[in-house]
Amino acid sequence: MKTIVVKVEDYDQFWAWSRKIAGMADRGEPLPECHGIAFGDPEDMFTFLASPLLALLYAIQNHPSRISALADYLQQDFEQVEHNVIRLLNYGLVKMHDKEVRAISQQIKLEVMLAPSASTTDSALSLL
Repeated sequence: MKTIVVKVEDYDQFWAWSRKIAGMADRGEPLPECHGIAFGDPEDMFTFLASPLLALLYAIQNHPSRISALADYLQQDFEQVEHNVIRLLNYGLVKMHDKEVRAISQQIKLEVMLAPSASTTDSALSLL
């Protein structure tokens, strides 16, 4: 079963992974099957995880169906659910099959390491 990895990566980590995959492709090696989202900032990841997108993704995992049925299930406006389905499609986390929205995976793995940076330390100090 595929696992979706949601993680925080810095610029150098992202490009190191990209170069590794490009090198494998250039050499004709099989590419690893991986699906995920990498955020450059933990705050962006937490915003994604706290958003209606995550609730929608869970609903799609448990009840693959048409957008209208998802809107009814979540008791949300059709246009908002449609907008968020498009966002999940753009992230590569769902797919459409015969107008039915389906998750590409039943498992989501979160990877985050929080380390203080100058900006977060300054923000925390300003709260004191």
